[in-house]
Amino acid sequence: MSFVQLQNFTSETIIILSTELKIKGGYYEKVLIACYRITYCLGHLSVPAKAQETSQKNYIVVLKSAQTDSASIHTLKELGAEIIFEAPQIGVVDISSDDPSILQKLEGNSKVLAVAEDVDIRTFDGEAEALNLQEAENAASVQPDLYEQYQWDIKRVTRNGESWNINQGNKKTLVAVIDTGSDFSHPDLKDNLVFGKAFFPGAVPGDELKDSSSHGTHVAGTIAANGRVMGVGPELAIASYRVADNRGRMNWTGILSAITTAADDGAVSANLSLGTYSIMNDKQDRALHLSSQRAVQYTLKKGC
Repeated sequence: MSFVQLQNFTSETIIILSTELKIKGGYYEKVLIACYRITYCLGHLSVPAKAQETSQKNYIVVLKSAQTDSASIHTLKELGAEIIFEAPQIGVVDISSDDPSILQKLEGNSKVLAVAEDVDIRTFDGEAEALNLQEAENAASVQPDLYEQYQWDIKRVTRNGESWNINQGNKKTLVAVIDTGSDFSHPDLKDNLVFGKAFFPGAVPGDELKDSSSHGTHVAGTIAANGRVMGVGPELAIASYRVADNRGRMNWTGILSAITTAADDGAVSANLSLGTYSIMNDKQDRALHLSSQRAVQYTLKKGC
């Protein structure tokens, strides 16, 4: 399976689409060796995780076992850790503890490969407000259509819609949007959004069908909107993997769980407009690199 990566700097979105769209070129055939990669985008900001008013801190734990196993979880609990989130397919666990020596205890444990303080990945407070669809509909008769007025980028990518005459995608091609969620009631997306899942601590039923801001809905629309706004592949199937809570905060282990779950669900490609800064030889960042590497390798083994 080959892929093409398209970057829209104006809308601060990176999308990765299957060549179901039949955009040819030898360079793009090698752009992605895996279905998934975590890509930094201007739409999101990462900052070091802050300690709460108490001494409670969160940690990313990469187990030596390739998958989460009961013995390792039992060991973490015996050390006084609270399990916050798991990526069970790749043996990564997010924990919380008020023990100031927990980091040293974990580093010396035989079941732990790497551990680091957690990071916060969050949306900017100034995320764009969602369009009032009712007002837009009422103004449609007197204003240019949204596609004609704003989507110069999609016009360029599709060569003014010529690519749609070749292939608009199809519902058998599933693209994962791992982001702030998607608005399943959006009229330009509701026919292409096939399911949603939530990957953040405290998620409740129904959260998987909502967007915590507007970013994920925007990304889904860039890929597969089909209405007043048009996407690159207007007949593609979209699965929404919401990784941001209602405050816009994201959990690293939740993101990895979304990636691996998308692979399990048969997604052929995924978009992640999020990320963090890290240094390859930094001890604190070792857990980030090892855990994300496991996620990528997992998707490769799934044939993506």
